Amino acid sequence: MAGVMLAVAVALTTFAVNEGARREALREAERLGLNTIIVRHPRRALTLGDAERLPALVPVIGAVSPAVEAAASIAGPLSVQSTRVAGVTSAYGTIRRLTAVDGRVLHAGDDASGARVCVVTAELARRLFGYRRPVGEAIRIGRDWYTVVGVMPDDGASQALVPLSALLSRRPAHEPGQQVDALWIEVSGGSMIRHTGSAIRRALGRTRTRDDGYEIVVARDLAAARDRTQQMFTV
Repeated sequence: MAGVMLAVAVALTTFAVNEGARREALREAERLGLNTIIVRHPRRALTLGDAERLPALVPVIGAVSPAVEAAASIAGPLSVQSTRVAGVTSAYGTIRRLTAVDGRVLHAGDDASGARVCVVTAELARRLFGYRRPVGEAIRIGRDWYTVVGVMPDDGASQALVPLSALLSRRPAHEPGQQVDALWIEVSGGSMIRHTGSAIRRALGRTRTRDDGYEIVVARDLAAARDRTQQMFTV
């Protein structure tokens, strides 16, 4: 009887762990957005011009946000944190379905004006401000001061989002040839997303010499692959 009870307990625990891992994988894909494609290149071959041209070349693309990402020192009233800072456009919030638990997310006015504003995760806000309300307060990112306009839910990473136009204003050139780290893309037709990655690769190839180094991550495919892996473990 003890052996049977132990075997049943092990079986139930195994199923529970696998089901929890499967749900976590789905939650991660949902955080990215199931209709989201992320394009990167190891040599930063992507540009602002690519973000502007892609919707015309690939009609199923609904929104594009270029992104410049870097580790930076962020100073607040209570501490100095080394964390990830991403310069993005307001379209990034639409693509990621971002919401604010306090204040607001970035909007088109921030893009146009290059406003030095930022949105931080709840975890980063706690580290910088403790129990004080951070919205309306100033923090220093690198050498520049930004005003916190919103706090977004934690998504597993401590980070801050700033308008890309504000971040690039310190660069020598803010033009179509300006290099970026990634393109976040939302596909309007979910059924077409698996073909869109190939279409994006071909479209990028039209504007430069042939380069097969693009890393194209389709969130829906990532979720499906993880789900298949979990099913194999369950079997």
